[in-house]
Amino acid sequence: MAGKSGAPAMSQGGQAGSGGSSADAGETSSSAAGESAMAGAAGASGELDCTALGGHEFAGHCYVDATTKSVIFADAVAQCAELANEAGRAGHLLVLDSVEEQAFVLSQFLSEYTDISDAWLGLTCDSTHYPEFTSCYCINCDASQRGEKRAAWAWVDGTKADFGWTGQNPDGEGRCSAFAYNPVNTTWGWVDRNCSKATHQLAGYPAHDYRTICELE
Repeated sequence: MAGKSGAPAMSQGGQAGSGGSSADAGETSSSAAGESAMAGAAGASGELDCTALGGHEFAGHCYVDATTKSVIFADAVAQCAELANEAGRAGHLLVLDSVEEQAFVLSQFLSEYTDISDAWLGLTCDSTHYPEFTSCYCINCDASQRGEKRAAWAWVDGTKADFGWTGQNPDGEGRCSAFAYNPVNTTWGWVDRNCSKATHQLAGYPAHDYRTICELE
């Protein structure tokens, strides 16, 4: 399948965070988070029948909602690795590198789960490269400082996109991230999340679970 492309743009909105230590945030490393990045690549051949997998195609990639229940980040990574291996393709947890791709994922997989579910992203602040959790976020900082913190976050496939962060994020929730709905300002965007929690609770609002959306090449 061909690669993705698209022109990034800034999105609005955000979600307040409370900070925390690396222990609170849940640990992740490039080796763990990237395990599925090339899963199944050795067996890739011919065209992938995305429909047969229950998925939807966009820009030559196949997107499959592999959710069976809400799981922690590491389990979502493993689920996508398993799916990619079974399909004999390179694959990984959801990567968003354009506004168009993000809009596609939202319309195909998440709109019906608004204010119910968010989706894990293959975007992390690696504890191997950034052992100090404060390297991953800042609170009450200016745009320049926030840009430096966002630069510490990396996608599993090497994508450089950072257009989707909302508001003050990343703001200390964790080393993993999600494409999430904020009921306060009714927008979707990227937020940092605790890798070790299978749900997220914003005070005064319903708890959100996580969907596992896998991307096959």
